[in-house]
Amino acid sequence: MTRFVKILCTILVISTVGVLIGACGADAPAATNTPVPTATPVPTATPVPEADFSGETIKVYVGFKPGGSIDTQARLIAKYLAPHLPGSPRIVVQNASGGGGQKGLGLAMRSDPDGLSVAVVHSRFITRNLLGLVVPDFDLDTALMIGAPNSGARSFSMVCVDRQLASSWDDALAKGVDLRDGTGAPGSSSTMGGHLIMMAGGPFKVIWGYGGTADTLAAFDRGEITAVRCGEPSIIRLFPEWVENQRLAPLFHQGGIPQADDLAWFKTIGADGPPPYVLDLPGIPYTEDQRQAFENAREVAATYSNSWYLPPGTPEIVYRTWVRAFKAALSDPQLIEAG
Repeated sequence: MTRFVKILCTILVISTVGVLIGACGADAPAATNTPVPTATPVPTATPVPEADFSGETIKVYVGFKPGGSIDTQARLIAKYLAPHLPGSPRIVVQNASGGGGQKGLGLAMRSDPDGLSVAVVHSRFITRNLLGLVVPDFDLDTALMIGAPNSGARSFSMVCVDRQLASSWDDALAKGVDLRDGTGAPGSSSTMGGHLIMMAGGPFKVIWGYGGTADTLAAFDRGEITAVRCGEPSIIRLFPEWVENQRLAPLFHQGGIPQADDLAWFKTIGADGPPPYVLDLPGIPYTEDQRQAFENAREVAATYSNSWYLPPGTPEIVYRTWVRAFKAALSDPQLIEAG
C-alpha cells in the first residue's frame, strides 16, 4: 500500500517592528495640564525557542564516495549552513558508500537523535517507501524530513553513449551497440529512463552495484559501461578530457525543459540539440501503465532528490531549529552565488 510523504511543519517567524513617532516644528506650544493618554503597549513577539549547537560537530552522512553530484551538493550546503544554526557548529560531510547509499543512510538513522547526525537521502529510498517496500533503517512515518534542496521542477537530464561506438540512438540501434548504464541500486533517477527501456524489452541494460556518480563515470571511462548520464558539473569536474575529445553523444533525455546552460552544454559536447525524449524513442513497446509510472517516478525524484533527514525520535525543538536553519541556508545569497 502506498503512503503519503509527511508534510513538513511550517515555521512562522514573527518580527515586531517598532515605530518611533517624533514631533517637530518651529515653536513648541505652551504646556498645558491636559492629561496625556496612556499608550497601549505594543505586544512583543514571543521568542521562538531553539536548540543550541555551540561547540558541537555535526555529521552529514552521504552514502556515496567523494566527488559525485550528491556529495558535492551536500558539501556546498554544509559550507554555508553552520552560521544559520545557533552556536555555529562545525559541520563535516561523512562519506559512507555502500549499498547504493544504504550504508550512510543507516549510520545516520541509527545515530543518537540529538540533531548531530543527518542523512542525505537518495530519492530511490523515498520511492521504495511510497511503494510500501521496506527500506532498512528508514521509514517515512518516523524519520524527520528537514527539507530538500530542489525546486520541485524537473531539471533536464540526458544519457549519452560513447561517441566511438555510436553518434545517436538510431545509430546505436543500427550498429547493434551493447548499451549498458550503471548505478548503485534500483530506483536511481539517473538511470530511470534506461530501466524503463529495459523493462519494456528495449535494447538497454542497467547494471547495479556502483558506489555513486564518480564510480559510474569511471566505469564509463574504462569502457565497462557504454552509456552514462551526461550532465555538465560532474563531467567537467572529474573527466574534462571527455569534452576536449568530444567523447559524448546524446542518446535520449529523461524529462525536463532545457535551460540556457543546457543549450550551451549541447554545443560544448558537439551535439546539435537535445536528443529524443525516452518515451518517444521509436520501436520501444511501452504500455500505458509504464508511461504513467515513469512520469510519476520522475515527479517524486524531482521533488525529493537528496532530501536531508534527522533520525526518528529527534526532539521537536531540535527538529524545528534544523528546518529553520536549512531554509535560511538555501536562501543565503552566498550559497546561491556559489551554486
